[in-house]
Amino acid sequence: GGREAGHEFPHWLSMNALLLLFLKFFASMISTFTLNSILSIYHGNPWDLSSPGLINFGRFDTEKMGYTIQEIPIFIFMGVVGGILGALFNSLNYWLTMFRIRYIHRPCLQVLEAMLVGAVTAAVGFVMIYSSQDCQPLQGNRVTYPLQLFCADGEYNSMATAFFNTPEKSVVSLFHDPPGTYNPMTLGMFTLVYFFLACWTYGLTVSAGVFIPSLLIGAAWGRLFGISLSYITSGWIWADPGKYALMGAAAQLGGIVRMTLSLTVIMMEATGNVTYGFPIMLVLMTAKIVGDYFVEGLYDMHIQLQSVPFLHWEAPVTSHSLTAREVMSTPVTCLRRVEKVGTIVDILSDTSSNHNGFPVVESVPDGSQTSALRGLILRSQLIVLLKHKVRSLLAPCGCPGRALSAGVAQPGWLRITANFLPGTGGSKSEPHPRPSVKCRTSCLCWIREPLGGRGKESLVGTVPRAPLVPSSRQVFVER
Repeated sequence: GGREAGHEFPHWLSMNALLLLFLKFFASMISTFTLNSILSIYHGNPWDLSSPGLINFGRFDTEKMGYTIQEIPIFIFMGVVGGILGALFNSLNYWLTMFRIRYIHRPCLQVLEAMLVGAVTAAVGFVMIYSSQDCQPLQGNRVTYPLQLFCADGEYNSMATAFFNTPEKSVVSLFHDPPGTYNPMTLGMFTLVYFFLACWTYGLTVSAGVFIPSLLIGAAWGRLFGISLSYITSGWIWADPGKYALMGAAAQLGGIVRMTLSLTVIMMEATGNVTYGFPIMLVLMTAKIVGDYFVEGLYDMHIQLQSVPFLHWEAPVTSHSLTAREVMSTPVTCLRRVEKVGTIVDILSDTSSNHNGFPVVESVPDGSQTSALRGLILRSQLIVLLKHKVRSLLAPCGCPGRALSAGVAQPGWLRITANFLPGTGGSKSEPHPRPSVKCRTSCLCWIREPLGGRGKESLVGTVPRAPLVPSSRQVFVER
């Protein structure tokens, strides 16, 4: 086990990981210094480097808003609600993204969709503000960002405060405004409308994210939950709506993106208090477990929809019963040691053989119809050879111990000499030889089958690397 682990993770790989970690630390230090310097000039205090950062939701007064062990089941319940709402959000966005991929793929249609979403959002916001009767007096109210829209003088509109402020200011308002600032009907309507508008917006061809909108949705229904809880408990001091707005924001964001550790750190840094670290972790973990029961996280879902080549830690459950023969491409698209240029061009132009690399083979001297594997040449290398009309080349092929050379054989022909790849030479004979799958750094793997003689193997198929177990460099399959 130790020998194989040392082979899989060589010393230079661990050194590169440490170097990468140091570079991340250094880049974070420089970016923090630069950001605080710019913010100090922007706020009129040059060289005051004590800025809390761009995302700051204000500090919570833990003396007035502590939590007790009786609230732990309530936090778990909020995590369950956040996981269910997050799964609903992801499912709706999945079908909407599928519709966009099929029917809204032209740039003009994408621009029209973005304009439509913006117009509908503005129209719905004004209609909700106009129809809302939640006007609160300004005198004696500690609202940070009030908006008067459609209210009398000396009053502000709570719906406008939640809808037409920046999302960050709206989140701060839902976290820290005193009880009685928002009407329960206002919070319910805002949560419902903003939920569907955010789901519609995410995935547009514009610069828009899901982090702050998810926090805003969760803060709205979390504050509504806190108000309802204060009515039920006759206004106990621990039933503060701002505290439950924080838990609702964490539950909603965790139910959508399914991150736990990083979101816990972000929420504690944004609120400037580690007191609520445990309930935030509890809510995020519950939301992730509940959400994963229904659908995947939003980011993982879009990685699959956009066909991004991303390998998970574990192979899919259905792949354990599959053999390499069931997923390989056959007949094998391969090149001979001496190949016509026209044949190479036809292979590269053929969409059915759109592989990243092609095996290089030569006939076995025993007179059989089989071919022996001699190496692998990448598509990019063939394109460079043909584009520049190279007649003599010696270049690395991307892997240690592997090289490619090309030279003139005859006019219109290209001679390819691919050295034996590590592990593709002779192998010890086994009592029951089996086909083997060889993978290296390219996206293409090849399947070799022993011919019976020592050191002789035949190429029987190719398979993309993605369906294979990512932690395995060599996989043996039964016939």
